[in-house]
Amino acid sequence: MSRLLSRVASLLGDAPSVTVVVPDDRDLSALEAPGRHLWAQRPRGRAVALHDDLTGLGHADAVVDLARGPGAVERLGVLAAHVRRGGLLVVAVPGRPDARDPLLELVAELQALRAGDLEPPSRRRDPRPYPLRDLHALAATLEVLELDDVLLVARVAVETWSVLPEARADDVLAATPGLGHVVTSRPAERRTTSARMRSSWAEEAPLPAHDAPHLSLRSYDDVVVTPRMIAHARDVVLPQAFRNTEHKRPRTPPLTDWTRWSVRVPHELGVGGPPPTRLPGTWFHADNLMRGHFGHAITEQVSQLWAWPEVLARHPDAGVLVAAATKPVATWELDLLEAAGVPRERVHAAPGPVRVDRLLAATPGYVILRHVHPSLRELYAATGEALEQRSGLESTPRRIFVTRPGDKRRCHEAADVEALFEAHGFTVVAPEAHPLPDQAAMARNAEAVAGYGGSGMFHLLLGGTPRPVVVVSHTGYHVWNEKAIAALWDDPITVVRGVPDLVTEGFSERAMHSDYHLDLDGPAGRLLREALAEL
Repeated sequence: MSRLLSRVASLLGDAPSVTVVVPDDRDLSALEAPGRHLWAQRPRGRAVALHDDLTGLGHADAVVDLARGPGAVERLGVLAAHVRRGGLLVVAVPGRPDARDPLLELVAELQALRAGDLEPPSRRRDPRPYPLRDLHALAATLEVLELDDVLLVARVAVETWSVLPEARADDVLAATPGLGHVVTSRPAERRTTSARMRSSWAEEAPLPAHDAPHLSLRSYDDVVVTPRMIAHARDVVLPQAFRNTEHKRPRTPPLTDWTRWSVRVPHELGVGGPPPTRLPGTWFHADNLMRGHFGHAITEQVSQLWAWPEVLARHPDAGVLVAAATKPVATWELDLLEAAGVPRERVHAAPGPVRVDRLLAATPGYVILRHVHPSLRELYAATGEALEQRSGLESTPRRIFVTRPGDKRRCHEAADVEALFEAHGFTVVAPEAHPLPDQAAMARNAEAVAGYGGSGMFHLLLGGTPRPVVVVSHTGYHVWNEKAIAALWDDPITVVRGVPDLVTEGFSERAMHSDYHLDLDGPAGRLLREALAEL
């Protein structure tokens, strides 16, 4: 072992930071050097545990794997995600054939890919299965410098950030000093609903159950926040960057999903990109990948503000950070945030990357297609009430039908559908034609709400007396949000579905946005008339 360590030491040169994976408490003094930070880490069996252990350390100039034994192949992909670009990954080749042979076979495959048809992942949609994509990513990452019966030495050729998933973030922060800490949490919660649902579609999914995980407010120091929700610190992408907090492999369009453990740093955010603007003080991250879109703002953005009172209690001077690189912050966005408790003068719209002293970030309580935390009822009701109080309307329609202008998901029979609702006392409303406070007042005070599926129906989140809801859409659109909101507020809901112009097997974004036909003389039309007759 001393000869092996001497050889490794010569390879490390003057590397200032070195992480060593070791199976026991062996003496690593041979790897020490003046000014070097040397970190020893034992593998804990599963690769995910090793990734979590290394995540908070930041990328090292060199990572050395002395564990040998089983798991060398799996560790190779993990450890490559924790080395800086240009740094070294040094692996002690296992002596046992059952551990050595798979590693050597993998290295040979990586070298063959680099010499031939290498297709590393990009931000484009990639239909290849994850194992194949990860193999190409690892081949693009590792440039093999040496390989013999004792050592594998590779240079890392790609700049990546490690991924910190929401589900494991609290445990990683507790075990890793310096990256951040949990400020407060709300427990997981399940709420049953008395809402009823009926549908014209035999395959309609049931009302979503609000079986929501715990929510955490976390604090991080020295964080760079870039447009489209990306927040990173110490070579780690924080959970706030990802919309789907329950996904086992978090991903987001602005970043290339590189491997299971890492994302590739885009050029504009990495080496050679513009330096972030320094923004002193404490900031609360309340951004949104789809910032400027009402549906995403009221669900994914506002649902982070459950933590705002706790932020103020601990940091009275804290501001709220949103990105404004692609579009300016609209008045309605400020109205919405202010109604949820954030004074507009505290909102900072960053036109580009910023580096903050301290970032507070909360788990969103509303995750589309996953869950709505039952505790959000209080937040949404208060937000709706605050908006309604600012409305200038002297009266509101008794029943409203939310129409859907635009070029996506248009109902070919819209004129007949809306005339039918008008004949039953509904007022057709285009929400975007009214100030947000008036939109909220109309939605909260209506005794019945109907409309085409989409974000125009999300005003139902703002509370009001339980009332019947009718959603008109097609079989290619989930209607998950509308059903989840109805379940949250115990609103009975009727879903009337037409047939999209584009029909696909499984989910398709194009099919979701497709225009559609609604047969008013068929089952959908009969259910619609039945629902209207019962009002």
